[in-house]
Amino acid sequence: MVESDRCISSVHACRNKSASDATALRHSASPSPSLSSLILLTMTTGGSAPVPVQENIDELLKQHAEAIAALRCSLGHDLPATWDELWLLRFVLSFEDISKRGALLTPELTAVLRPVVDPCTNDPQPAVEACKICIAYRAKNADMLRKAAAGEHLKQHDAVVKCCVVGFHGKTKLDEPLYIVRAGLSSPSEMFKHVTQPEFLEWLMYMRELAFLKCDALTRDKRVLVKQISVVDLAHVTLSMAGETQFQRTLGESSKLSENVYPQLLGKQVIINPPRFFYALFSLFKTFMSPKVLARLGVCPGNGDDANARYTSCPFAGSRFDAHAIPTFVGGDCRCTMYGGCIAGVPNSCKAPPGGGNSADGAEKTVTISAGAYHDVLLAAKTPGCKLLWQLAVADKGVELSAEVQPETGPPVSMLAVRKIRKEDGPATGVLAVPAAGTVRVRLDNSYSRFTGKTCTYTFTLMAAVPADATSTEA
Repeated sequence: MVESDRCISSVHACRNKSASDATALRHSASPSPSLSSLILLTMTTGGSAPVPVQENIDELLKQHAEAIAALRCSLGHDLPATWDELWLLRFVLSFEDISKRGALLTPELTAVLRPVVDPCTNDPQPAVEACKICIAYRAKNADMLRKAAAGEHLKQHDAVVKCCVVGFHGKTKLDEPLYIVRAGLSSPSEMFKHVTQPEFLEWLMYMRELAFLKCDALTRDKRVLVKQISVVDLAHVTLSMAGETQFQRTLGESSKLSENVYPQLLGKQVIINPPRFFYALFSLFKTFMSPKVLARLGVCPGNGDDANARYTSCPFAGSRFDAHAIPTFVGGDCRCTMYGGCIAGVPNSCKAPPGGGNSADGAEKTVTISAGAYHDVLLAAKTPGCKLLWQLAVADKGVELSAEVQPETGPPVSMLAVRKIRKEDGPATGVLAVPAAGTVRVRLDNSYSRFTGKTCTYTFTLMAAVPADATSTEA
C-alpha cells in the first residue's frame, strides 16, 4: 500500500470514529425543549441583521465531522487522550480559513481532506499548528492548569488582585460566565512592583483556564457552545492609565497566546462607561484591528463620568444581561455587600484605586482637599454590627465630617451627621456603630470653602462584631 493510500484509510477510519464519537456526545445529554428556543434565538444590535446567539454543538459536530476527522489524523500520536471531538471542534471553528492553506497533497488525499487543506500551497495547516501550540503549552504549564482545576490560587494571585480589580461575577441570561474588569480602579504600575511580567502573564492565562473550565462544563451540559462574556468598565480611567506600556504589552501577549490555547472562548467583550477620550483613541486604533476582533467588541454609548450610566444603553448588553446579576457600578442591582463589593472585594461605589486612593482600612493617610471639593473614604462592612474607629486631624482651619452605610438594598443609613472638625480640636477620635452590612462612606467635606484647601491626616478602621460568648472560656 502506498503512503497516500495508508493516509486515506487512516482518514476514513478517523471519520468513522468522529461520527461515532459525535453520536455519543449527542446522546450523552439531550437538549430540553426550553433549549430549542435558545438554539434558534437571534438578536439584533442597533438595526443590524440578526446574529446567532448560541450554536447547537451536536449540529456543529455533524457539520464539521470530516474536518474534525482530518485534524485528528493530522495530529496522530500528538493528540492528548483527553481531547475528544468537542476539543477539536473548537479549533476547526476558530480556523475556518484553513481551506485556503495546507500541505502539498496528492489529488486523492486532497479530495478526502477537503475542506481542511488545500493543495495549492505548502503552508502548514493553521488548525494543526494551533493544536500543537496548545498541546505544548498545556504540557509545559501542567501545574498551573492543575491548580485551576482544583480551585487553588497561584502564589501571585493576592498581589495581582490587590492592584487589578477584576473577577468573575454571575452570568448572562444564557448562562454565559461574566468576567468584569474595573480598569479605572486598577493600578498596574503598583502591581509590577510586586509581580514580574512572566508571573502576570501566567496569572492571566490561569484566569482564562478558569473561564474555559466553566464554559466547557456548560457547553457539555446545555449542548450549545457557551462562551465567556467580558465586561470592561472604563469609568474613572485616565490617559495616564492608558499609557501603561508593560501592562498593555502583557495583555497583548496573553491575547495572542489565547488564540491558540483557548479557541472559541471569548464570545463578546463589552466596553461600558468609556471616558470621552476613548472614542478618539478607538477611532485611531480600530483601523489596525482585524474584522474578527472588531466583531467581538461592543462599545456601550455613554460617559464614564455619568454615575447613572447603565448597561441597557448597549443593545447587546441590554438584551443579554440580567440586572440582578450586574453590579451597581454598571447600572445593575447587585452590591455584594457580604463580600465587600462585587469585584475583588472592592466597594462598588469606589472611584479610585484601593491601594492608593480612597479606600483605607487601618492605614494613616494625609490628603489635601481643594476648595469647593470633598474626599470620600470607602470601607467594606461585610457583616452587620461592625464598629468604625476613626481619628482625624486638620492642619489648618477645619472640615466637615460625616459617615453613612449603603446596605445591599434600600437607601443609605446615616452613621454620623455632619460634624465640623477644627485644627484646635487636635486629633479628634471616635467610634461609630455600623448598623448594616454594606459600603461605609466617610466624607471629609470642604465644599463650603471658596478659596482655601485643607490638609487632613486620618485613620479609619472597621472592627468586626465580637460574638457575645467570644470571651467565655470552656468549663
